[in-house]
Amino acid sequence: MRARPTCGGSCVRRPAKTAMSLKKDRVCHPMAKAKSDLPAKLRVGCSGWGYDDWLGGFYPEGTPKSDYLKLYSNTFDVVEVDSSYYRIPQPAMTATWRRTVPDGFLFTAKFPKKITHEKKLVHVEDP
Repeated sequence: MRARPTCGGSCVRRPAKTAMSLKKDRVCHPMAKAKSDLPAKLRVGCSGWGYDDWLGGFYPEGTPKSDYLKLYSNTFDVVEVDSSYYRIPQPAMTATWRRTVPDGFLFTAKFPKKITHEKKLVHVEDP
């Protein structure tokens, strides 16, 4: 049985040595022991999960693209949805993503480029 971290569970993960090795390979960071009156949780993830060049490194060789998000969520508990920059995802697509990941997993989204780059945050009521 693994010893419980002395930082109360607020730990950072060591860099991966092989595909999918981060899940239980954690080390406590000194900042995790810092006291504060504010609740805080730092999440670290990637910008996207659907990269074929991650095959053989992060994802095992031969992993079908349909399994990328599930495997990603075995290691990280947050991901940035990069595609929202180009178009807002359809509700059916986001529902599929949600069913694929465990409870507590967090999706963050980029603002659409029409808002951030074309309209430059002015008159953005209707992207």
